[in-house]
Amino acid sequence: MMRLLAASVAVVMAACADAVVEPPPPPYSAEANLAAQDREALIALYNATDGPNWIANDNWLTDAPLEDWFGVRAYGNSAVNGLEALRLTGNGLAGHIPPELSHLDRLRELHLGYNRLSGPIPPELGDLSDLRSLYLNNNELSGSIPLELGDLSRLGALRLSRNHLTGSIPSELRKLQGLRELDLHDNELSGPIPPELGELALLERLWLSRNELSGDLPAALGALENLAVLLLDRNRGPLGPIPPQFANLGSLWVLDLSRSGISGEIPPGLGDLKNLVGLFLHGNALTGPIPAELGRRERLERLWLSDNDLTGPIPPELGDRYTLVDLRFDGNALTGPIPPALGKLRRVRQLHLGRNQLTGPIPPELGSLGALRELRLEENALTGGIPPELGDLDRLWELRLNHNAGLAGHVPLNLVWLGELHLFHAHGTRVCVPPHEALLEWLETVPDRQVIRCPVPSTDPPPAARR
Repeated sequence: MMRLLAASVAVVMAACADAVVEPPPPPYSAEANLAAQDREALIALYNATDGPNWIANDNWLTDAPLEDWFGVRAYGNSAVNGLEALRLTGNGLAGHIPPELSHLDRLRELHLGYNRLSGPIPPELGDLSDLRSLYLNNNELSGSIPLELGDLSRLGALRLSRNHLTGSIPSELRKLQGLRELDLHDNELSGPIPPELGELALLERLWLSRNELSGDLPAALGALENLAVLLLDRNRGPLGPIPPQFANLGSLWVLDLSRSGISGEIPPGLGDLKNLVGLFLHGNALTGPIPAELGRRERLERLWLSDNDLTGPIPPELGDRYTLVDLRFDGNALTGPIPPALGKLRRVRQLHLGRNQLTGPIPPELGSLGALRELRLEENALTGGIPPELGDLDRLWELRLNHNAGLAGHVPLNLVWLGELHLFHAHGTRVCVPPHEALLEWLETVPDRQVIRCPVPSTDPPPAARR
């Protein structure tokens, strides 16, 4: 019996000796693969963007945990949870964006703005399904905006401004239903503004300035109830008339449509925008009157309507807006007198009414504008003299009265109190400086002055009569 047992043990031992023993699987194999994938993506970025010459590249390409590499943020332990953010803003990156960045599939923030990146935006970035913010602004990127960026369904902010992007704005961006900020300004984008952008219900900031956009402004943008800032200025245009639906933008703070070929009349409904602080419509082809309804807005600070074809009088209702600090109506075809009610704008610093067809006297009430720095009334048809009350504008820096042929008389002695005046133009009028010592001394302190001195009566004896 003992011999049989010994033989059995020997057989089992021999079998065990011949068997191949497999090592146990390494722990966290899925996480290890994730860490390797993230590391490879970062190495690809380093190699594609001149990593050795970055401003800061601490721990890059070392065995340190990825969360210790400069600009990298992880969800706790990167080897287990992956990367959350890659922030290399203004770090001297030069070269192209590698498509391998799409492998950082848990990334929420990709911030590569203010560098020298060139080439196209990789469409593969559309695979970063968890991305919340994508900042590629202030680089040298070219090509079109990839349609695939419309797949970033969780994106809240997209900044591609100040590059050399061309082509149209993709209507596929309509799918970014979480988007709050879309910044595409200062590129070379062309074509119309997609009306589909009006479907981005959460959008708060839309910046499309300084492109080559054309076509009529989409009325659909009037559906953006949360929009606070809308900048469409300095496009090639024409962008057509202002849709009356823009009066529905109840959250709007700033509307800038300047220098983009806007035509038609200013919709009176813009006066219903209760939160509007700045309205910039200058440098267009607007016609018709200035709506008196703009005087309703209690928060309005800046109203720029210069260099259009606006006609009719200046609404006196604007004088009720004590919040106004900057009022620019110069370069239109406005008629009638300057409303004395503008003297109630106690906070106004710039009052530009030049290059119109205004008539009548300069209201003495303007002397109540204690914060005024610039008063431009040039190239009108004003009459009468300079009100002495303008001498109370002790912060005035610039006074333009030139080319009003009907203005006449002596420069008032009160103007000597304008100690900060830098520019005084009264040429093209019949206004002159009398030979008063204080006035003449004050005039010498004004660096940019164009005003004549009154002729001095001759004291020479009359010539002898001729025979």
